[in-house]
Amino acid sequence: MTNRKLLTVMWLVPLGLVTAIAWAQAAIPDPEDWFRNEYAPLWKAEPWSKLSAIDEFYDDSITIHPADGAVSTVSSHNWLAQSIDGWRADGWISSLLAGFRSDRINFSTVLFITKWQDLYADGHEEFSCGWYVADVVDGRWKFTRYEEVDCEGRDL
Repeated sequence: MTNRKLLTVMWLVPLGLVTAIAWAQAAIPDPEDWFRNEYAPLWKAEPWSKLSAIDEFYDDSITIHPADGAVSTVSSHNWLAQSIDGWRADGWISSLLAGFRSDRINFSTVLFITKWQDLYADGHEEFSCGWYVADVVDGRWKFTRYEEVDCEGRDL
């Protein structure tokens, strides 16, 4: 191979890689928009009727980080279904996103700290907070970790 051909190849390979990475990044939605405009609205009215749609935002399994330190990885679908059933039994009817912050860790990982306004059939409201980690899985954002946190001092 001549020097000219070698230089051309050496220039084209990195250019091709940069182009491929840029296209891959462009195909993945902005994580804040994804959370605010796609995920949060599913919780506004009868979320239990949207379990399949909500489930699509989660990886097959999710790692839960409880305050007691007993970290566990469970089926996301089962965890969501059990959580929603328990909340409904308590009279919960919906949740509105009251605030959130995000921290983009890198291209494929983002941390969300959230505050939800939970509405109940008897008219009372509560606030709940949590953190979620979302990773790019198969070209899409998916929640992979979650923990409920105390809302106090979260500045949301």
